[in-house]
Amino acid sequence: MDILVFLIFGIIFAFWRRWFGGGFDFAYKWLDNRGIQAFAGIILMMPVFLYDCGAWQNWLAAVLLSVYLYAQFWSRGHGACFDLGRGELNDTLIKRYNERWYHVPVDYLFDKLLKCPDRKYGFLYDFIYMSLRYTMPMVLLGLIDVRYLLIGLLVTPVYAFMWTVSEKENWLFEKLPASMQSPTGVSEYVAGFIFGFGLWTLR
Repeated sequence: MDILVFLIFGIIFAFWRRWFGGGFDFAYKWLDNRGIQAFAGIILMMPVFLYDCGAWQNWLAAVLLSVYLYAQFWSRGHGACFDLGRGELNDTLIKRYNERWYHVPVDYLFDKLLKCPDRKYGFLYDFIYMSLRYTMPMVLLGLIDVRYLLIGLLVTPVYAFMWTVSEKENWLFEKLPASMQSPTGVSEYVAGFIFGFGLWTLR
């Protein structure tokens, strides 16, 4: 029974993540509202942290943790690095990288330690940058159980793999439903599933 609950929660979050990523065309435009999507995500996360429904302190903790995960794990953009070094580099893109603090340690690695600034913004740079972006928000929960960090660490490999498949075997995406006919689309489903499944198994 437990594994069924884990799978259901994973599937629910897979669809929520794709919805949050703008992957569906709705007849009712209000469903594309980011506020509604955010509220839905927070409500979906709360049961994970509810252990005693009769205690207001537990409700408060569940709300705070759910809002924290939404704000730090989901709402922060990854547009500069999500294609893992496949984008066309320009000043605007570099500015987007520098909007997040993650660029500081990665820049130091490439500029000072590896001494190869010409390799910045490529696959490895983006892989490390994106790994920081999705893993660091889990550090708080990692203080409770270090396995929470795995949820963040697994996101970037998913995107890297799907982008590689799209380059080598793009015909596969053409056989999928409309919301999955891109490496980003499939990655969002998988990342959402990992998040939902992982949170519930560590409950």
